[in-house]
Amino acid sequence: MTQTVLVIGGSGKLGSVVCRALSNTRIYRHVVSVTRKQCVDTEIRVNKPALAIEVTNCESVYVNSLQLLKAAVPTIVGASGLSNDDRSNLNRIAKQNAVPCLVVPNFSIAAALMNQAAKLVAQHLPDCEIVEYHHAEKKDAPSATSMNTAAHIRYNRENQAFDSADNNDPKSHHIPIHSIRSQGFLAKQDVIFGQTGESLTISLNQIDRRAFEPGILLATKALLQLEPGLHHGIEAVMNVPNCESEL
Repeated sequence: MTQTVLVIGGSGKLGSVVCRALSNTRIYRHVVSVTRKQCVDTEIRVNKPALAIEVTNCESVYVNSLQLLKAAVPTIVGASGLSNDDRSNLNRIAKQNAVPCLVVPNFSIAAALMNQAAKLVAQHLPDCEIVEYHHAEKKDAPSATSMNTAAHIRYNRENQAFDSADNNDPKSHHIPIHSIRSQGFLAKQDVIFGQTGESLTISLNQIDRRAFEPGILLATKALLQLEPGLHHGIEAVMNVPNCESEL
C-alpha cells in the first residue's frame, strides 16, 4: 500500500513512537509528522491522508481532531484532555462526514486487559480506589487512562468516577482517583480493591513507550473497519476480525 498517515504531534515523545511504529510496517509507506509550527488544514490538503493520528496534548487535541473530522479524515485520538462535550461534538461531526474516530486513552494492550480485570473484580469487592503515576511533564490530571478504568468499573456497579483530592471517605459511592506527577515514572496505575480482611491490587507499570507500539498498529489497521462516529478505547478494535493476525 502507498497510503499516507498524518501524525499530528509527530515530534513529541508519543508521536515519535507512533511514527517509528508505522514506518516499520509495510502497511503505510508515507508517514507525515506534523509539528506545532505546521498548519493541520494545509497538511490535509497537500497529503490527502488515508487516516490521521492526533497525539499532541490537552491544549490542542480537540481543535486538531475537529479539523481532521471536518475534512472527512478517519482519525485516532491518542492525546488526552477531551471533555464529554468534546466527545459528543466529535461524534456528531464524524457521523456527518461518514468517518470513524477512535479515542484511545492508552495504546497499551496491557491497559485494556487491566480494565477487563477491574470490571470482573468490581463485581465482588466493594471498595475501590485508583492511584495513577505519571512523569512530571504530564499536564492533565487525573489521567485519561485512570478515568477510563473508573468508567469500566462504573458500568459494573453504581459508583461514579471523580478526582477525590485524597478524600478517602469509606461511605462514599465514588471511585477516588489520586494523581501523582513526579520524576522517576513514565506511566503507572494501581487499581486497589478491598473488603474486610483482604485487598487486591491490579498494577500496570509502563517503563518504555515501545509498549504502545502493538496497540498503535492494531488501531491503525482496524480503524477503517469501524462504523462512522466515535469509538472509545483500544478495546473497541481488539476483536476486529482480520486485524491482529496481520500485524
